[in-house]
Amino acid sequence: MKIITLKVKGMWCHDCEELIKNRLEHCVGIQNTKVSQDEGLARIFFDEKQIEEIIINEGYEV
Repeated sequence: MKIITLKVKGMWCHDCEELIKNRLEHCVGIQNTKVSQDEGLARIFFDEKQIEEIIINEGYEV
């Protein structure tokens, strides 16, 4: 499992955190997220192998 931290601009409230978190967690390969409006960050925990498999299955190399 890998983690990426992204700076997110424009989050103003708890609803913004929840919206981003819910959208990300429905993406294939993403295992968990931590989104903080106070910090302006989104930490995304993902399975690199699962994402690579999707790309390979489409006929590409990673």
